[in-house]
Amino acid sequence: MLKEKYNVEKVVLFGSVLNEDKFHLHSDVDLAVFGLKDELFFKAYAEVMNILSGFEVDLLDYKECRESFKKEIKERGVEL
Repeated sequence: MLKEKYNVEKVVLFGSVLNEDKFHLHSDVDLAVFGLKDELFFKAYAEVMNILSGFEVDLLDYKECRESFKKEIKERGVEL
């Protein structure tokens, strides 16, 4: 949805959602987006939260991420 509607380069799932030993009902869903225009961030975030309404969502702009997150996204993330 983000790729088509907001023309982002890619969306990467990362974090505890990818580890069945750590993921549980109260875990959040971590998504990194590449190429999302700043002015569309909150609109896109609201739509993602609506789609994943049963979960807490962290939508991160990759270029704004801390280096530790960038490393995890590169090494363990799954492109959607």
